[in-house]
Amino acid sequence: NRDAATAQVALRPAELGFAASSACKLDARDLWSGAHLAAAATLSAEVAAHDTAIWRIHPAAACGAAARTGTVTINIPSAHHDIDSYSRCLAAPGQMEACTGGAAESWTVTAGGALKSGGRCLAVVDGRPALQACTDSKAQHWSYTLPGNLVSGVGGLCLSGDAKQSGLAVEVCGHNEPSQIWSLPN
Repeated sequence: NRDAATAQVALRPAELGFAASSACKLDARDLWSGAHLAAAATLSAEVAAHDTAIWRIHPAAACGAAARTGTVTINIPSAHHDIDSYSRCLAAPGQMEACTGGAAESWTVTAGGALKSGGRCLAVVDGRPALQACTDSKAQHWSYTLPGNLVSGVGGLCLSGDAKQSGLAVEVCGHNEPSQIWSLPN
């Protein structure tokens, strides 16, 4: 909690990448207090200013496997070396912005390699990144390379971020090009 006020946190299994089903329950242990919570539909906490809440969770079988859900980030060169000015989040509708933890910054990496946010998928449309209804199109498939490139299924071009304009582009992949190195959710 980076705020100066206490935050009320409530996390449901779907927000952690599990099935959005009433049968999906979590067993959780608070790693600070050691308290155990069994078969919880929601993990709730009151997090003091500048504090954290950490749980170890074990999903019920009905939850299935967790999807890779979270933020897609890029580090940008900056005169200031603090987290707020050093990293940017990929946000729907397909732009970079300061990371706030909002719903527009939540992405799911699908089994087929699509990047999905708000029910839409990131695609290459007319040579530019754009969000569109999810299909099985190659234009919506992205592969993630060891150095951190997101390579489009169309033309093998890399997703690039422009720190000055918060814009996105697809360009020829460079060698360790900072504007093309992304981190994905695990």
